[in-house]
Amino acid sequence: MRSMQKIAVVEVLKIPAFRSLWLSQIFSQTAINLLTFVLALRVYHLTGINTTVSVLTLSFIVPQALFGLLAGVLVDRYDKKVTLFLCNSIRAAVVLLFLLTSEALPFIYLLAIFISLVTQFFIPAEAPIIPTIVSKKELLTANGVFTLTIFISMLAGGLLAGPLLDLFGLDKTFVFIFGMYLLASLWITQIPGQPIRSVLKRRTKYLSNWTNWANLLDGETIIKIKKEFLEGKDYILTHAKVSLSLSLLIGSQTVIASVSTLLPGLADKVLHRPVNDVSIMLLGPAILGIVLGTVVVSQFGKKLKLSAAIATGIIFVAINLTLLGLTDRLIFVQIFLFALGFSNALIDVSANTILQTNTAEEVRSRVYGVLTATGGMVFIIPVIMTGALSDFMGVRNVFFLSGVLIFILFFFKIRKRLMIL
Repeated sequence: MRSMQKIAVVEVLKIPAFRSLWLSQIFSQTAINLLTFVLALRVYHLTGINTTVSVLTLSFIVPQALFGLLAGVLVDRYDKKVTLFLCNSIRAAVVLLFLLTSEALPFIYLLAIFISLVTQFFIPAEAPIIPTIVSKKELLTANGVFTLTIFISMLAGGLLAGPLLDLFGLDKTFVFIFGMYLLASLWITQIPGQPIRSVLKRRTKYLSNWTNWANLLDGETIIKIKKEFLEGKDYILTHAKVSLSLSLLIGSQTVIASVSTLLPGLADKVLHRPVNDVSIMLLGPAILGIVLGTVVVSQFGKKLKLSAAIATGIIFVAINLTLLGLTDRLIFVQIFLFALGFSNALIDVSANTILQTNTAEEVRSRVYGVLTATGGMVFIIPVIMTGALSDFMGVRNVFFLSGVLIFILFFFKIRKRLMIL
């Protein structure tokens, strides 16, 4: 039997800086996913309409499209450790505002937009730290652990949403999420780098002089931001592997966002189950599949050809979406959702590794900013369409048509592009 020292995941978690980042990720990712699912269940309870859940999803997505690119440029200019700390602390404070009311949809949408806006600065600061704290040979495993944790956090957030609401009620659930963000901020302080207190003290002193506020966006700064943005865009356009991996990640995340939007309606209209059971009954199998797929790629990815893993993942995503449109039995729905999650993980981890290994460190945050912003713009149409079409023609038909569409895209467009990887 192999000793624990030979297990790649254990080895990468022995790195103190990565372990601190990972623990922070656990709390922050679980918090945002728990909040997302709690709000989705709340909105569906208030209206019973899939389209309103789509609007909530858009409340999280639209800020990506509007501010993701700018956020990526700005994050490259400042200390990423401090940025992560501030983002978690601000999101903790905003969560408490949900205690004021949970009955008004506009208020829920507004706070969701603000949470998402802050998150746009968090995303391009988090993942680009990884290559700076692990060696190149450990990067695939570190990315796998990071991606695995994202989906485990989705699982934890999804599984906790219904039971916490049933056990503690809405307000205490918001307080629980607030505490998770505070713990995430605490672990960020353990990452090597400049002391957060001294950086914040220096920046606060600088900004206490009102004349310095104008310097944040003076003509010279705007020119620099524009230049850095264009450099990031040109970098993507001139590096085929980077642009393709970005496209694959966006496609993978679009599938997750669209399927998540349909789950409350799938439980209610097709399976005739309580909506609060969505997290355990439907989301659980999907994310368990993602977790298993991520573990497989993380542990054995060095022996796999990443382009083959991506192609396999796309084909089976299409197959399982199509099959979801052909059944109304719970056990088969759970099996297909599990397989869908596994297939999606093959795409996500492989594409993320290709992206990081082919992107220069000095533009990495800007590239992730492009991923966030472009993803936000691309998500809008599928999320609106899946919600609206499911209310019009039924959830099962939307799953079936989505699977067929992915089949067509793969065989007529995507398959040839994968040859460059």
